[in-house]
Amino acid sequence: FCGILFFLGILKIGFPKYFQDIFNTFWRPAIRQKQIRDQLQQAGMTSLLFNIFFVFRAALFSYLLINYITKSSIQPWLLFAVCFFGITFIYVGKYFVLKLTGWMFGQQTAIDSYIFIVFLINKILSILLIPLMLILAFGDHIFQRIAFTVSLILLSFLLIYRFILSFSGLHNELKISWLHLFLYVCGFEVIPVLLIYKLLLRLFAISS
Repeated sequence: FCGILFFLGILKIGFPKYFQDIFNTFWRPAIRQKQIRDQLQQAGMTSLLFNIFFVFRAALFSYLLINYITKSSIQPWLLFAVCFFGITFIYVGKYFVLKLTGWMFGQQTAIDSYIFIVFLINKILSILLIPLMLILAFGDHIFQRIAFTVSLILLSFLLIYRFILSFSGLHNELKISWLHLFLYVCGFEVIPVLLIYKLLLRLFAISS
């Protein structure tokens, strides 16, 4: 946990403009202009560091949630490793599948816009969940229950917000319907998470 907070501090001090731009782009729709999006997308190394931070934070968050729900006796390092590599596999695989799909159908611009929205929400989520993760890790049982509930509400809200932003951005370019995007979300967002959850259940069964 100290390592993740230290990582976040380095990102905040080392890249203050990028840090501010992602929040401005998220909170104020009026400045969600192509220019600022291009600036964020062109900051390749900075964006990669923030995405790496997201993976570590998401792995720790998943570890805390699973540990809170199941109280499993599985080795902590093994559980964290499964969460880390599972999340990495999902997002790396999703990135290359989307890039390949955009190249095959000649829709690189639309796909790049969607990828930008996905990783923007991920970066915002990585930062906003930090206080709730601290409570889940070190708080009393009552506060842990509150943090657990609030974190799920926040997670659901941002995923729905990402869904709305994605549809509004892709609807005009690709002429897709709500049903098409919903099927995509189920196939690439929900099912992989459920598969990892099933894998973790099997690991719990083996460890017990």
